[in-house]
Amino acid sequence: MANKGQLSILLHGVDKWNWWRETFPNIVPDLSDLAYDYYPLYKRNLMGVNFGGVDLQGTSLGSVNLRNSDCREANLSEAILHSALLISADLRKVNLTNATLTSAILNMADLRGAILRGTNLILARFINTNLTGADLTGACLYGSAREDWIIDDIKCDYIYFDINHEIRTPKSRNFRPGEFELLYKNIPTLEYIFENGITPLDTILMDRIVQSINERNPEFDLKLDSFHSRGSPRAVFTVLHKEIADEALSLIKSEYENRVALITAQYDTLKDCYQDIIGRLPMGDTYNIYGQTASVGPGAHAHDIEFNQLWKEVGHNIDLNQLAKELSQLRTKAQKEAQTPDNFIAVAEITSAEIAAKEGKGTKVLEHLKKAGIWALDVSKNIGIALATEVIKRSMGL
Repeated sequence: MANKGQLSILLHGVDKWNWWRETFPNIVPDLSDLAYDYYPLYKRNLMGVNFGGVDLQGTSLGSVNLRNSDCREANLSEAILHSALLISADLRKVNLTNATLTSAILNMADLRGAILRGTNLILARFINTNLTGADLTGACLYGSAREDWIIDDIKCDYIYFDINHEIRTPKSRNFRPGEFELLYKNIPTLEYIFENGITPLDTILMDRIVQSINERNPEFDLKLDSFHSRGSPRAVFTVLHKEIADEALSLIKSEYENRVALITAQYDTLKDCYQDIIGRLPMGDTYNIYGQTASVGPGAHAHDIEFNQLWKEVGHNIDLNQLAKELSQLRTKAQKEAQTPDNFIAVAEITSAEIAAKEGKGTKVLEHLKKAGIWALDVSKNIGIALATEVIKRSMGL
């Protein structure tokens, strides 16, 4: 039976209730076996609460913390559980018919025998969730995360994978017994093989390609999972279901090859211009050296001495661990803003600088950041990362 004193605290508002939970963490509230027509539960900390057999039909439970709670056989039909935290909750035989669980986190929850008919599960997370014997007929799984979910003996006539909950799968029939499990027990993966190896630029291109394909085909829910350099260099992707895997791979291949061809063409144009300028310079081994004397002449490596000397001057003031963190932020922002071939090259140099910082190679950091150039400096200034901005400026002699 529900504890009347605890129900009284519940009625005094979210701040009072959550304060009480934090102050007395060892008290497990018992709110079982009652109908909650008027009890406010929105944003409440209900972690570990006993909700066994409660009638919460149509109740607003948005953003509640129901972690480790006991909701066995509860009636949550038509309830609003947007962004609810249901990690490791006991939801066996719970009724979630037509409920809204958008962006809810149900990782490791026990939903055996649960009823999820018509449930809105857009962007919900079901990682390591047990749904054995659950009824998913008419539920919408658009954008949901389902790694290692357990879906044995599922009851499901049809499902929706589009954000508007309109496109029925299968389109004109019901799933055959065992078909849902066969199709969706494991998230379908696909691989793109890089015949000439993986470059830093490829990682940026593939991220952009995934964004572009998802904008045009949101039902794919295409995700870039990982890159592998051992064996055949490849990028691994996941899609929502097997039927679209071949089409998604075809789009990835087409977009990647088109973008590489465009960048190559623009690079060749820039190289021709550069060669034309070089061709107009005076011939012969004439060199004017100002300031510190370094290696000179054809094939000289003055840049190595330049960066070694610069690192000696500034390195003692640079925290490479902090710099690596800021370069990670810079790389993420630069990837989103890159438009031209020069921008993509700059992102590759930022990535190389980030790796060098993590490896403690200060001179290499300076070398790559100088190559990243003014555009990288401007992006760094715009997002307010002071250390990275200062190091880029010093690398460029500014």
